[in-house]
Amino acid sequence: MRLRVNYIDGTEADISVSASARHLWEQDHGPLFDSMRSGRSDWAHYLAHTTLLRSGRTALELLDWLDTVASVQWAMPESKLRALAESVGVRLDDDEVDPTEGQEPPAAASPPSL
Repeated sequence: MRLRVNYIDGTEADISVSASARHLWEQDHGPLFDSMRSGRSDWAHYLAHTTLLRSGRTALELLDWLDTVASVQWAMPESKLRALAESVGVRLDDDEVDPTEGQEPPAAASPPSL
């Protein structure tokens, strides 16, 4: 898995997440995929920071390091993104992406009870 860290000062770091960072996350928080699906960003922050810390690329503690970070983004190759989209029923083409494709229509609302 690759992450890109964008720092407040305009610099960037491309990170290949270490197996130890992933192991430490899953040991405390459960399966990484579940965390990724949650929409939260703490998993990406933790994995990026732990990988950088354990490789000697930062000495800062997590919260101090986050004070220097503008964003952490998950870098997914296009081929994997397309396969993931297809697996959940979303068709990707070059012109338009419909995020609701493949989803069941919402149930009709029931009338208010008096």
